[in-house]
Amino acid sequence: MPEQADMDILKSELLSLRQMAQRIEQEINAIDQATEKSTHTIIGAAEQSDESIATLRSFVSNNADAEILLSAMTVSTQKIYEACTFQDITGQRAGKITKSLGYIEERIISIAALLDGDTYKGTATTLSNEIKDDKLLEGPQHKGKGLMQSDIDAQFD
Repeated sequence: MPEQADMDILKSELLSLRQMAQRIEQEINAIDQATEKSTHTIIGAAEQSDESIATLRSFVSNNADAEILLSAMTVSTQKIYEACTFQDITGQRAGKITKSLGYIEERIISIAALLDGDTYKGTATTLSNEIKDDKLLEGPQHKGKGLMQSDIDAQFD
């Protein structure tokens, strides 16, 4: 059986890990918020560009060269909208990380309580039991994971 001094050191280390997990969670939340704000700014600018393109198009309706340029600009703003979907995917991934950190914090609290002589009041869990909605997340998958486009296309054949 470890000595009380060793148990105190272990408990202190566990609580330090918990504080670090909380700090990481705060930083991830800050990244998520900043990303969301930036995305709204980008989309707002793209919307203003679309409005300007529409206005300009009414002034140069008989100019084929101008119409080609305006169409290219419209395609560019559409690409901006498509690219901004990264924010939703980033938010989902940040949520997964935050949930995982919460799981770690709960385990640390439980271990620290056991070191204090408390009895464990919960049930043993695994991370896979804690994060059940991972299959619901959309967006790019990690390399080698998720469906291939050919698998999706085959559903329509």
